[in-house]
Amino acid sequence: MIVRFIPFSKRSATVELDYIKLTKPTVVQSKKQRIKSKANQKLVLTKFDPNYVKAADFYKMGFNKSFVSSWFRSKQSVGFITSFESFEQMNLPNVQKELIRPYIDLSRYNTIEKRENKKILRPQKVVVNINEADSVSLKELVGIGNKLSKRIVKYRERLGGFHSLDQLLEVYGITDEVLLKNEGFVSCEGDVELFNVNTIHLNDLKNHPYIDYNFAKKVIAYRDQHGSYHSIDDFKKIYGIDTATIMRIKPYLRFD
Repeated sequence: MIVRFIPFSKRSATVELDYIKLTKPTVVQSKKQRIKSKANQKLVLTKFDPNYVKAADFYKMGFNKSFVSSWFRSKQSVGFITSFESFEQMNLPNVQKELIRPYIDLSRYNTIEKRENKKILRPQKVVVNINEADSVSLKELVGIGNKLSKRIVKYRERLGGFHSLDQLLEVYGITDEVLLKNEGFVSCEGDVELFNVNTIHLNDLKNHPYIDYNFAKKVIAYRDQHGSYHSIDDFKKIYGIDTATIMRIKPYLRFD
């Protein structure tokens, strides 16, 4: 019994501990396996957009500061990522790339690409001729609704047709912005309706948008006194008529 309670010597204890170490199974892992095993134990990965992910998002998923620094440093050199090919260009360990590749979300960029392809395949918009289009066709233009389309048709009938797209600005509600948005999709083709200044009556003349009652009255009075008009130069002889108005009505005049 006394022998049983005699303590082991230091030497015998050391030998026994060494024996235990030798008999304990040793698992040898490569660096790649250790990184992957350690990452899988701590990370809780979710889908993320590589272009808008923040450091806080990575920390929430369990990544350490070293990875976050490497990610943003490499991301800066690669630029905007819209495909997995550009993602592969990032200077990250292959183990990390394999780990996060299934969670890279590029769906929004695939949608944009499909939408752009649809635009290319879409037929070109029809050009609207404002001298021939009815109110329904005019509504195909950007910013032209039901009221504006009817105003354009009504003004065109009073005017005798448009000889310039800029004349659309004379229609109430049409702005420079509207014309700019429709650039390339609106035209002004065809001849305007002319009126014979030597035979037209006062009431018909004053109904033209460019001619008021006083102007029409002076035109008729000069014709009664001096005879028929032969050219636009005869209008310049009428007292009290401004040159700007004469030039506006010039495309609509006949001198038969």
